[in-house]
Amino acid sequence: MYQYLLADAKLRHMLNLSPQCGIVTFLTWLMVLIAVFCAILGAKAMVSDEKDFLELQKEADKKIPRKKSVADIRPVYNCIHKHLQQTDVFQEKTKKMLCKERLELEILNSRINCINKLLKPEAQTEWRRSRLRKVYYRPINSAASK
Repeated sequence: MYQYLLADAKLRHMLNLSPQCGIVTFLTWLMVLIAVFCAILGAKAMVSDEKDFLELQKEADKKIPRKKSVADIRPVYNCIHKHLQQTDVFQEKTKKMLCKERLELEILNSRINCINKLLKPEAQTEWRRSRLRKVYYRPINSAASK
């Protein structure tokens, strides 16, 4: 405060004003008020920025795991990865086995169809006819024999 009064006196002396001149005192008080107001606003902004920084830091800590938590996650990841690899191997073996079973079913189905064709009476008679020896004979004419 003393420094302020000295600065006010020096300013009046430089401007050759009398000690009763209130305009200079008013202007200096106005500058002091503006400086105090800016200091208060700066302090409030700094406090709010620090508060926002701490909130964002907490959110980042929740979302981004630190080195220790990553080290904790690694064994679980390895276990899950190994399980997924085993599952892939099992699926491949199952696919191969299903293809083999499907082929066996197709073979059995074709055999059943062949057996069914052989057991049908029409097919059986055709088969017997095709297996009979061909005998050549001459038709007997009733007119020639008379």
